[in-house]
Amino acid sequence: MTRRKKELVAWPDSKEELLALLESFHRLQKKHDKQYILSLSIFGVPTRQTEITAVLHARDKLTAASKLICQKLDFWS
Repeated sequence: MTRRKKELVAWPDSKEELLALLESFHRLQKKHDKQYILSLSIFGVPTRQTEITAVLHARDKLTAASKLICQKLDFWS
């Protein structure tokens, strides 16, 4: 069975919203691993799996989510 590619594009309003989104995205990845290849773009900028994992495993997840938002916004500067 061929896995289909799906992309989620997110425009979070806050670090809390981004953290919730990353947690949800991670659960979807695990649940649909055999059906889909999921990717995530934040503010139209692709997000690597290592960036997602870093936020989800950080000691202070909200601070890590805030830094990720800044990185993605800096892309447009």
